[in-house]
Amino acid sequence: MNEFIELSRAHTSDASLLSKIRFEAILALAFSAYGKAGAQKWAESASDGRVLKAIENHEVWVATDGEQAIGWIEIHENTVLGLYVDPKAAGSGVGVTLLLRAEDRISSTGYSTVQLDASLNAEEFYVRHGYQLLSERTPDSGLPMEKKLEAASSTVGGVDQGAPLVIG
Repeated sequence: MNEFIELSRAHTSDASLLSKIRFEAILALAFSAYGKAGAQKWAESASDGRVLKAIENHEVWVATDGEQAIGWIEIHENTVLGLYVDPKAAGSGVGVTLLLRAEDRISSTGYSTVQLDASLNAEEFYVRHGYQLLSERTPDSGLPMEKKLEAASSTVGGVDQGAPLVIG
């Protein structure tokens, strides 16, 4: 696997591949937290259609190693709805790269917090990256977590991006 991670917006043609990454990630990485039967049930709970709807209705970013997709993240408004990394790429920084992209996108749209429901196997990952547990897990959800974002800078290259541009 290439050490360089590229990010791009997902296309509807990516749905099947992203669904496969989700399925494999859950089976391989959630096994210890949910057991074989629980991970299998979770992995089978969504189809390619769910991923297609995510691509059509939300921001979905895909990480590639220059050759193939190795992870993806779905965001809507200030919420991370899903983050999945190919098990072969787990621990290589793909998840962090995707999470940072999501935080940047959320901050750039004016939100000051990121919210998500973490799976049991991902709680430690999010805590390491500044997320705090908001409440206990409910039977049919993940662990509600939140991170306060630093204020987005309105200047890029010394130019105030919020000021009107005057030409003339």
